[in-house]
Amino acid sequence: FIVPKKQEIDLRILTNEKISDISGFSFSKKIVLAYVLKKKLIISTIDNIENYFAEHNIPIYSKGIDILIFNPFKTLFVLENELYEKQKKNFDRNSYSEIFKILNINKKTTGISVVQVLSQNDFSCNSFFITNSKDIMNCMELIEYKINNKLISFLIIGSRILKKAFGFIYIYRIHSKGRKFRLIYRSFIRYNPLSLVNINYNIIVGTESFILFKTVGKKRLLNQKQISIHNAYISIMQIAGNRFIIGDFNNGLLISKIIIEKFEINFFAKSTIGKYIENIILLDYDTICISDLNGNFIVFRIPKELSIPIEKAY
Repeated sequence: FIVPKKQEIDLRILTNEKISDISGFSFSKKIVLAYVLKKKLIISTIDNIENYFAEHNIPIYSKGIDILIFNPFKTLFVLENELYEKQKKNFDRNSYSEIFKILNINKKTTGISVVQVLSQNDFSCNSFFITNSKDIMNCMELIEYKINNKLISFLIIGSRILKKAFGFIYIYRIHSKGRKFRLIYRSFIRYNPLSLVNINYNIIVGTESFILFKTVGKKRLLNQKQISIHNAYISIMQIAGNRFIIGDFNNGLLISKIIIEKFEINFFAKSTIGKYIENIILLDYDTICISDLNGNFIVFRIPKELSIPIEKAY
């Protein structure tokens, strides 16, 4: 956590535990950092220089894996999931927490996925909804459409079928400023969705060895293009302008220029280190920071000699 103070930089260790996901946002002249531990969402706020590490500990229903910030509704979406394979043999409902009763977990339950919605203003839980226990949701994204001058928002969630190599993409319509959700449809995909990102009303799905371009239709996702990447495990993706950054868990960073009108990507850079990527942060257009499974913190920079010609080409 870095805060400018006069001409110095103050550093503080947030936690010694493993962070599942981390995001930052600002509102009401406050800077906020939200991060997820196993069963806890922690909000760190910078109120002023004297007290800039005020923290709010918010319990969550199960293991948190992803955070989405939605500033138009001033909400946080926290995706959580949990598998109960180990507990099934010696299941005693009374010995578990009250959460088991809320989520209706029993001896037949294989796993559960929860999307918890929290208010940015007071960090209270507005609502939550529970998904099908036969598949586990592991990534999510927001997409907005403007129809008749009215903003319509959708929550896109990727899920995998347990013990299978395929999954589904769920499309939820968001109502009442994030307090209500309605499932529009789910679309089957042949691969396990690992990551999602949206660009110009299109959804890009990262899977094992493939990138899938899809468009949200009225009744199903429409297939546009499929691109193969050898031996890839696309765990995270980011888009900045026309630059497409892929976090390949097996091989490291892959940098490309994206031409969404043609559903085309042109790779021009690759990292030689940085496997097991968990998070990507863009420090600027050419500087990329990653953290990996082993606790490493690595900064990469694309040289101007490569970056400028790429931007002018194509």
